[in-house]
Amino acid sequence: AGRRARTTRSLARGTGVLALLILPQIVALHVLLHFAGPGLHPKAILNTLRQVVPTLVVILVAGVALRCAYEAWRGGERRFLSDIATPQWIAASGVLVLCGGLTVHAYCYLKLMVPLVHPRMFDGALWTLDRWLLFGLSPNVFLLTLFAEPALLRAIDWMYAFLYYPVLLAFLAFFLSLRSNRLRFAMASGFAGLWLVGSWLYVLVPSLGPAYHFSALWDASREFLPISHLTQVRLMDNYTKVLRIPEGMSPSAINAAMGIAAFPSLHVASQLYVALWTRRLVPRLGFLLLLTVGAFYVGSVVTGWHYMIDSVAGLLMAWAAYVITTRAWGLSGWRKRAPARPLPRRRGGA
Repeated sequence: AGRRARTTRSLARGTGVLALLILPQIVALHVLLHFAGPGLHPKAILNTLRQVVPTLVVILVAGVALRCAYEAWRGGERRFLSDIATPQWIAASGVLVLCGGLTVHAYCYLKLMVPLVHPRMFDGALWTLDRWLLFGLSPNVFLLTLFAEPALLRAIDWMYAFLYYPVLLAFLAFFLSLRSNRLRFAMASGFAGLWLVGSWLYVLVPSLGPAYHFSALWDASREFLPISHLTQVRLMDNYTKVLRIPEGMSPSAINAAMGIAAFPSLHVASQLYVALWTRRLVPRLGFLLLLTVGAFYVGSVVTGWHYMIDSVAGLLMAWAAYVITTRAWGLSGWRKRAPARPLPRRRGGA
């Protein structure tokens, strides 16, 4: 009974935290686009949910299935199934999936409409700041020269294109299938805050990225970065359609998931956030993921998606999101040491 009560409190608290994080963002997005952009019909929220929620449900089910198989191998599948087959756990799963869809809506549409809301570009300022940080040398130029070997460029191109999403999806499946609602809501609140704060920084500091603003730098290496180049061309085509909305371009011809914004780098930020949480729960795997953060950092600069300062900002944001959420949920002193180790009891948590 005591455990059920703590789980119920975690569900109520987690739902409230996510609602306070996400719902004002949704309202602010629609108000902003009403007064300073093309407007956005409320039914766009339902359209996003119809696209995103089924995917998140599949990820949740896959995570539960994999964890159940792992627990069966260890002989603990009955305990695992009894832990998740509760109204509180199932309700929390529904809240997490719904809030995930709403976060995607707020993030994608705000990023997409940046050029209409704040048309000034800060690429020149970010380039100058990068050079100042590297004592007068552009990090993009330096790393392109350092990794000029075609085989290295192709490897970086492939890594940046195909490694990020499997890691992200695996993490989502992992954390959605955790037994503890307290842990799940802690991770989710930091993750949602990271993406939502990042999307507003896109509005405050609009920038396309070096591959667009200083495209001549990649003339000699573009053939060795075919995946990044093709994706950049497709994104720019979508970006051009956004610019034509005031002229009558139909929003239905625009892909909301293909906005362009460089500062900050949320690819690097989310990768660090994933690595920090994984390191807390599975230390050895977390250390490996920390190494991939460096690889994404280098890859984002070499492929021209980002300036160095974009990733610096992303790393700071990820660290802040991790520290704030672990402290807010009373997890700053807790670290998993064994599979059966319980979370510390705490008033208001589970």
